[in-house]
Formats: sequence, C-alpha cells, structure tokens
Amino acid sequence: MNKSLHLSVRPLLVTMVGLSVSASAVQAVEINKTYLGPSLDRWMYSFNTDPGNKPDAAIFAPYGHPTQPNFDDRDGQLLVGFVTVGDVPPGQGVDHYRIISATVTATVSPDSAFAYDPTPDTWDTYSQSGGVAPVPDSDAGRSIELYLAGYRAGWSLATFLETSRYAGAASDPLPPGGVWYPARGIRNVFPAQYEPAGSGIIRDVSNNVDEMFEPRPVAIARNASLTPGQIVPVGTPMTFDFDLSNPDTRRYLREGLNAGQLNFVISSLAEAQIQTPQTVRFYCKEAGVPNTAPTLNIRVCVGAAADWDCSGAVGVSDLFKFLDEWFAGSADFDENGQTGVADLFAFLDAWFATFGT
Repeated sequence: MNKSLHLSVRPLLVTMVGLSVSASAVQAVEINKTYLGPSLDRWMYSFNTDPGNKPDAAIFAPYGHPTQPNFDDRDGQLLVGFVTVGDVPPGQGVDHYRIISATVTATVSPDSAFAYDPTPDTWDTYSQSGGVAPVPDSDAGRSIELYLAGYRAGWSLATFLETSRYAGAASDPLPPGGVWYPARGIRNVFPAQYEPAGSGIIRDVSNNVDEMFEPRPVAIARNASLTPGQIVPVGTPMTFDFDLSNPDTRRYLREGLNAGQLNFVISSLAEAQIQTPQTVRFYCKEAGVPNTAPTLNIRVCVGAAADWDCSGAVGVSDLFKFLDEWFAGSADFDENGQTGVADLFAFLDAWFATFGT
C-alpha cells in the first residue's frame, strides 16, 4: 500500500466510524507466561521401556546402521508439552487468541557432542534407504528442529500422556517386554506439518528423506553465543523462536491454547549409527539438574479479535493500530497467510460488531 493511499484512507475510516464512538467494556488482555518446566516430556523412541522417566533424550537419525530401513529417518525424538489452563483461559474460540510470540528452550546434556548448525539442510544431503548417496552438505553439523505434534491410532492431545504407549491403539495388546519392533510410521506421536499448507491435515515428517520432501519446522534451534560449526558444550540452552509469519504455526498455537495444552516434538536428522556420548541429547525434567528442563514462553492477546492493541477495550486506537499494521503488510486478520483487502473488511466487521452496529 502506498503512503498517499494510507493518508487518504485513514481519515475516511475515522469519518465512517465517528470519533464519538466510546470504548467498549473490557475485551482482551495480554498474557506473557513463562513455563520453567514442561507438564510432560517423553523420549519418543521404540526401545524406551521407561517412558516419562528419562534424564535426557537422544535426538538422532540411524544413518549407516545395517537396519536403518526398519527405523524412521528421524528415530530418536523428544515430545514436550505444557498445560496452559490456569494461565491462559481455554475454550475462548480460536479467533480469540492472537499470538504475539512463542519460544521453546531445551538444554544440551552431553559435552562437545555435536557441531552447531542454525540452518536447515536439504533432504538430499542425507543418506537414503537403498544406498542412495547424498549430495555434499555445505556446512558442519545438522539442524535441530521443532515441529507440531501429530497423533495416530486414536490418540490425541487430550489423551496422550508421557507414559502412554509408543505405538498402537489403547486397546491393542502390548508386544513382549513392551518394546515395539522397529517399524516406520507407527509411533503414536510424531513431528508433523499441515499438508498441504493451510489444510489442517496432519502429515508425519519422520521419514521426509526417504519420502523426498522438505519439511517445514516451526522453529530451528539457535544460540546467539555460538558460531556455526562450533562444538556445543554441555548446558548450552538452544532456543526455538517460532516463525509467526507462518499461518499454520499460528493456527496450531491457537488451537492448543483453546484446548488448554501445547505439545511439540524436537527432532533432528543428526546422524548416529548407534547412540554414543556424541549423540545430540537434551535434558528432561527428570534429570533433576537445576534450570535445564525444557521451557516455554508464550505471549498472547486473549479476547475480542477487534481489540487489536490488547488494551482491554475496543476503541478508535485499535482501528489506527490495525491500519498501521495493515499498510505495513502485517495484519493477516483472516489468517490466510497474506494481508489484503479481505483482512481490512473482516477487521471492520469485527470492530463494528463490538458496538452492535
């Protein structure tokens, strides 16, 4: 939008709504909450016979192992979840949660185990089943990524606990010893993305290399004190800052807050033929090491969608603030992934509805 149009539209809209319109009753509130530990953290690995009770979780891909075709590309994963009920009121309707920022932090448990890589590598830089040679990777290390949590076999955000079974429906008999024979695509919780984007249909990305597609994580692990290629020391916090320009990420967060819980999966294609001290690992809350459990910070405006400045009342200031962001191209009110005229009309509808007009 050009500046001259901005200057002409603003007074026109002010005339339309009338400056005499008074602010409405309390409509929204900004909540900034930090969770210093998860409600659940679970090493999602087929040979984890003590789920929910591990001091740390190995995040790896079994490339080069003779039985690799029997395992997911992303074999060792970490599920982390945070119950938000009591801090962020649930059940308000997804359009009553406007995400301002979201960050998950996980702390590295081994010392000097892997090289820092803050950028994703394309799927074809990894070995594929059948001995397909990868193309060269241009930098050291492998990225560590955060994904939406997907569910199968009848499990869901509401029903899956950190001690729930790795695979199979709740009514299925357990295998001998409680260990599920390695197989692809059976884990009950997995790293996921909406496929196609914006569809709301969940796709498992655990085998994106052999399925030859690029995954879309919601965040990549980064630490501002590290340089790319640096060997990561024990106790290093790795931060996952959510990309809120992605409407699928916003959608997932809004749906989780509406349900009262946010679950995520930490995953990586960092190679490890067998688990060794050099495997990427993160502390779980059961480690008992101070200040190392996974954390979540969430900032969200909860309430009427038209309370754009989250002041607690809908008024002309919300209209001005929305217009500023709309002209800047960052007011995706209808959550379709882009800012356009439809967003302006949708906001005005919501704004006028607040006053019963």
